[in-house]
Amino acid sequence: MCRLLKTSMSNDQDVIPDLLCRAVDCVLRGERGAARSLIAAIDQLALVASRKSALRRRRATLASAAFLAHRPRGIRADSNGWAAHGQPRTHVPRSAMLAIFERDHFICRYQHCRRRTIYVPVLRALSALFPELIPYQKNWRPFEDHMLYWTYGASVEHFVSFPHGGTSDPENLITACYQCNEIKNMLWADDLGWVVSDVCVTIGTD
Repeated sequence: MCRLLKTSMSNDQDVIPDLLCRAVDCVLRGERGAARSLIAAIDQLALVASRKSALRRRRATLASAAFLAHRPRGIRADSNGWAAHGQPRTHVPRSAMLAIFERDHFICRYQHCRRRTIYVPVLRALSALFPELIPYQKNWRPFEDHMLYWTYGASVEHFVSFPHGGTSDPENLITACYQCNEIKNMLWADDLGWVVSDVCVTIGTD
């Protein structure tokens, strides 16, 4: 479990993934009290503020009169701005999701973000051990779950969404934190001014 968490620590100075990795190490050593203290040090209010700020920026972009002006040519949009013809949604198996996460080093690929994400089963395991510190319920409600799930949870993002003709081929899949995934939703990344960064190539230290 901790190996999947440590994999994400290949850039940034964001301390939250480091705190969670240390908490997992403490749990594995049987040091529940130390793990609890590390998790309690995470500022939930700061995460909530970050999410609210990101949602405000999205709303401001969508309200812009120039919002649809940058839509790629040759794609007919319906009254909601979505492409008229799309691909049927296909399930991405867990093995394929893990392959994408590992390819991307568990880092959100959107250039404005580049957040080190956390494998959601690791968060769920910590929620099971410390439900009062990292609350979780299966329907994912932002103010009932800990904001860690929304701001740091690793997700597989379809860069070109299904309504726009995207597929679940690996070339169209990227790692994104749940916050970026939710904000982009079925929009074009260009609509938000987002750019996908290249995969960083790291040299193994085994």
